[in-house]
Order: sequence, then structure tokens, then C-alpha cells
Amino acid sequence: MTITRPCYATREAVALETDTKATTRDWTRIDRAIEQGSDAVDTLCKRVLYPQTVTRTFDWPDRNVSESWRLWLNQHTLISATTVTSGGDTIAAPDYLLRPDSGPPYTHVEIDLS
Repeated sequence: MTITRPCYATREAVALETDTKATTRDWTRIDRAIEQGSDAVDTLCKRVLYPQTVTRTFDWPDRNVSESWRLWLNQHTLISATTVTSGGDTIAAPDYLLRPDSGPPYTHVEIDLS
């Protein structure tokens, strides 16, 4: 069995923690335990903790409810943004800000009002 998704431990690290020498036959069980443990972490955190390249679609905030220039990402934090579009128009990188300024993970996107 080969691990098919990013996980939060390696087979070697888990094998070193066992009281016996792990054999090739044990790798399938170790891999299964690593995947189940990683799935449990993702479920508990309600997110994945490894980088992904994905396209996300959000409804832009209603200006009557919150600031219309700020889009909160909730559990979909960012490391970086390749493209930001609104209403089919691409927003140029200098025209939006990834926040907080302290760097990734970014929790919201703001339109640069200046």
C-alpha cells in the first residue's frame, strides 16, 4: 500500500517508535495508521493542514452586513493567491491585500481602497 495523500508523519518515523523492528510486511499497517491519523487531525481541525492548489468561490460580503471590501476566508486560509476575481473581472495583485500583514496563513482578503 502506498500513501496517496499528504500525511503528517512518515513511515520511518512511526516505525522507529515501535518496540520491534518493522518489516516490509508491517508497512501496510503503518501506512493505514498514518492515513487514519492524518484524517482524524483534518476532521478535528475541520481543514487540511498541507498546502493545496485549489479554486475557491465565495459570495462577496453584503455591504449592509459587513465591510464590503473585506472577504473573510474562515477555514480556507491562504499561503498565497494566484488570481482574485470578482464578477468575472480579475483584480490585479496591487489592488488587493492578503491579511494579516504578519504573513501566511492569511485569513482574509481586502480590496486596497487607496
